[in-house]
Amino acid sequence: MPDTPSLKYAHLERELRFLLPSPPRSLPVERTWRITDRYLPETGLRLRRVEEQGRPVVLKLGQKVRVDGGPRTVAHTTMYLRRSEYDTLLVLTADELAKTRHIVLLGGHRWAVDVFEGHLRGLVTAELDLGADGERPDELGLDVLAEVTGEERFTGGALARTSADALAQLLREHGLHSS
Repeated sequence: MPDTPSLKYAHLERELRFLLPSPPRSLPVERTWRITDRYLPETGLRLRRVEEQGRPVVLKLGQKVRVDGGPRTVAHTTMYLRRSEYDTLLVLTADELAKTRHIVLLGGHRWAVDVFEGHLRGLVTAELDLGADGERPDELGLDVLAEVTGEERFTGGALARTSADALAQLLREHGLHSS
């Protein structure tokens, strides 16, 4: 039996990821979430807590399996958890990151703009899910510093393991200085 998990229940994600010079101003924000992610080392598993003002907290366990060997296309499976299940998994060793995610509509596309907190303060990224057809839009509609879709260092798991010093170096490589 192969070591690769079955993708039977997975949702295929084809995302573009971009580094932004700063949080965009005056964008049409549809929703805002506070997200805490815990990446379990040596796995493709992520424990996620999503908070949105006026709504119940959402707790999830996700698994991402690379389809093409890199971060561009992943098969993502999500399981929603009860608080007791989340708390049981919360004791596991994990690399953590926190961010505020703004869902914005630009040029007919929904973007996820992430403003990172804590040791990743100063990092702002934007993701665009290309959907099943995988077509890239002609105009992005955002002030983009660099496309980082294929860069492993900008995946959630890698960022959770990135120190503040390493982040500062990463941002300098792209012409930014962390705050």
